[in-house]
Amino acid sequence: MHNLDTINGLLRAPQALETRRDKLKEAIDNFLMANLDPSNSPNLLHEAPDDIMPLFEVFGTEVFRRSDLLVPMLKVAKVLMRKQANRALIQDAHVLSLIPVLSSPKNVMAAREAANVVLNMCYDSQNVSTFVQNGGARALLPLTQSADIHLQGSALGALQSVSYQKEGRSALRDIGAVAAVCSLLASEHHKVVARAVGAVHNLSADAQSLRLIREAGGLGGLVPLLRSHEAEVCALAAGALQNLSREQASRAALAAAAGGSGG
Repeated sequence: MHNLDTINGLLRAPQALETRRDKLKEAIDNFLMANLDPSNSPNLLHEAPDDIMPLFEVFGTEVFRRSDLLVPMLKVAKVLMRKQANRALIQDAHVLSLIPVLSSPKNVMAAREAANVVLNMCYDSQNVSTFVQNGGARALLPLTQSADIHLQGSALGALQSVSYQKEGRSALRDIGAVAAVCSLLASEHHKVVARAVGAVHNLSADAQSLRLIREAGGLGGLVPLLRSHEAEVCALAAGALQNLSREQASRAALAAAAGGSGG
């Protein structure tokens, strides 16, 4: 964990960006190189919690949000949030510090990496609550319609993580996320489709969202995915359709579609 200790020590130094920038960048690069692959990440394999406070505290400062080190620092946060012991340390202020990065991102890469942090961070239900109660979902939603496919995928992954929790599903339903996510089921890009169908599957667990999914064309987007060569995509589509069949109108639409396709 030496590189993280070095990063933290440098971040605590007065005017770190002006006086320690090169050393900070080197320490960040070394940490990211060592932890690139989650399957053999030293940080993830070391189960004890890390000192995450210095990193998340700087996200709340304007000077760091404008820095060219913002993106690599977000990547460090993404790595740290893979670990449950670290997610449990997150405070409300740390969640809130990410929302401006999403709503007014420095660039596409900053928005993408902030969404990746949210994806991992929101495996913890308390972090989901703080995120959605303070406008995080509203900041995230427009990113799903980005012209940048990688940003679309990251934003959808964050929505999928948020929608795993009941409070997240309700918040996404209330801001109109259902239609936005359903529109991406027909994307030409595999990662976008995989994460969109995962989010729709989660949203379909919310009874009040079933009609919204149907009205947004979700049935027509899900049925073709049953023929996907990707087992996970196929299974998520089947699960979403099973949930949708609890609604009478969706059941009737599915029956009509099945009858119309018969030979």
